[in-house]
This record gives sequence, structure tokens and C-alpha cells, in this order.
Amino acid sequence: MSDSFIAIALARILSGLFSSAVSALTNIGVLIWDLGLTIYNVVTPNLPADDVVPMGSAGAHGSWPQYVAPTEGDSEDSIIQPDQGKPAIHLIRELLSCGSGPNGDLTPIDLSRFSGKRRAESKKSNPQFSLSTFHKLFGSSNSSTLLTIFGGRLKDITPFLLEERLPEGWQPRIVHPMGLTMTEFNKTAFQVELGIKEELPPNLGMSGSGVAVKEKVA
Repeated sequence: MSDSFIAIALARILSGLFSSAVSALTNIGVLIWDLGLTIYNVVTPNLPADDVVPMGSAGAHGSWPQYVAPTEGDSEDSIIQPDQGKPAIHLIRELLSCGSGPNGDLTPIDLSRFSGKRRAESKKSNPQFSLSTFHKLFGSSNSSTLLTIFGGRLKDITPFLLEERLPEGWQPRIVHPMGLTMTEFNKTAFQVELGIKEELPPNLGMSGSGVAVKEKVA
């Protein structure tokens, strides 16, 4: 075995170890920083509910750019609905009607129940349907934005999902001075995912408050 081969192999091994060490230290640093922000949010006063977005930014004091109705989007799988500009209204209405919180607002339990029902329905209608652990966590993370950024509030979520617009004067429901941290967001996402039972209710319905949803689709 030539000396040049040994030198090249050693250089590659050391480079790989160095890269792995830097990556690990970076991840640890980000987690420590995020945990610090989370602790800071806990011990400091919240921002005023109507002054979350900084001045000079879109949405400051609830002033958003003029609403433009969507024409093309990705609300539903293109195989099921070729026109990607159309939201899946029946699923949205079912989700909005399952809230068990005050005024019919959504809670983590509601999202867990609805996600479990949708997964069970998908398995029943599509034998090839499957979700890896990563996909399950990704889906729960996506749905958790309804609880974190929107606070689960039906009056905010309804126009957002049905009309794909923000309500007039809307502000994010995250009022912590350092905003939404990964620690806080992932806590909500795991709460939703770990509460999911992938089974169909006997009546295929939801057990929420049943608050009526008035829709106005642009």
C-alpha cells in the first residue's frame, strides 16, 4: 500500500470527522440558543396583542397588503383535484366544525382526532397509502401552525382556509418578545402527533362543539 494512498485516506477520514464535529456543535449551539430564547419568553412580559408585528413591516398594527384572491394553489392533491386553485371545502368545513375549545376554537386534541380520522380514511380508500415517522411529524408540524400562529381561533382560521386570506386587522397570536421558538413549536407538534389514534369513529363524525361555519369562498 503506497504512502500516497494512506495520506489521502487519512485526510478524508479526518475531514469527515471534522465535518461531523462541526455539524454536531452547530446543532448543539442552535438548541442551546433556542432554549435560551424560550426561557427568556417565559420570564419576560408579553407584547401587546395589537402590536406584535414591528413597525415598518407588513402587518404592523394589523395593516396588511391589499388582498388578492388566489387563482392557482396547492390546496389538494392534483390527482384528486386537477384544479389546484380549489380548496377541499368539505374537509375544511369538517375540520372547522370539530373544535372543542371556547367559541369552537381548535385544540391539540381536536387536531389529533381529525388527523387520525383522515389517516384512517386514507388507508381505507387507498391501499397504497403510507406515512413514515418523518411524514407523520411533518404533517403534525404543519397543522400545529393553526394552534401556534393562529391560536386555534376559529374566527381567524376560517377565512384563512376557506378564502386563503388573513382577517382584517389580524395579528399573529405569538406575543412572546422573542417570537415562536423551535422548543415551543415542537412541543405543540409532538402533543398533536402523540395524541393521534389512526382509526375511524363509529359514525365517521367528529365530537367537537359543532359550531356552524359560514363560508365565503372568493
